[in-house]
Amino acid sequence: ELLTRKSKLARLLRDHPARPHPQTFVLVPEPLRRTSNPGLSRLQVDKRRALGADDEKERAALLAADAALPSAWIVKDAQGAKGDNIAVCASAAAAIDEAESGRHSTAVVVQRYLREPLLLPGGRKFDIRLWVLVDPEFRFFIHRQGVCRTSSSKYDPESLEDTLGHITNHCVQERGADFAKFEAGNELFFAEFDQVLRSTCGMSLSDDVWPQLRCIVRAVAEAAHESLAPPPTRGGVPGAALVW
Repeated sequence: ELLTRKSKLARLLRDHPARPHPQTFVLVPEPLRRTSNPGLSRLQVDKRRALGADDEKERAALLAADAALPSAWIVKDAQGAKGDNIAVCASAAAAIDEAESGRHSTAVVVQRYLREPLLLPGGRKFDIRLWVLVDPEFRFFIHRQGVCRTSSSKYDPESLEDTLGHITNHCVQERGADFAKFEAGNELFFAEFDQVLRSTCGMSLSDDVWPQLRCIVRAVAEAAHESLAPPPTRGGVPGAALVW
């Protein structure tokens, strides 16, 4: 759960002393912090009060980060997948409003949005799906094959409400009229991705992408190793969704 729940992984990486990632925040919607709900035990009330105190600090830190460097922010449910309830917001205040919109039944992870990502031909966004195996000795193995999940719509940083241009999850892209127009299933496997890198921007998968992917996985492994005790007793296969 430490590696597969977004909120726990976000806090793990943000608070790691050697590799801090200060541009990630976890907010708890008001209904999950409410202490007046009938039927709550005293322990549950105390837990919600603690959540409320932590949440107040998170919101203040988020607003301060946005004041220091105004930008867009992406909001995701702490649990769940398939692109559900993901929003790109123009400011930290808008991200807080999104967290309280009633669409989120879990905590949400808020991260500074990458406004100038590397784009595929046609100005389209993508993310990288990487598979990592963790064995019983807590060794991390990265599968050599990965896949880029691609968008069918042109990326426009000024049009944050255009879901198809910003969110590359299959379940979102399948709703678009141009799904599979550029790549079969909106997927670009690593061999094809390498060809695109070489032909469009003079980069390569081996020299320019893999070193960064290994660095990211290593940061997760180092942070998790100090937090997980004892190490897992069975191997797991978490998928790491990485945005270039």
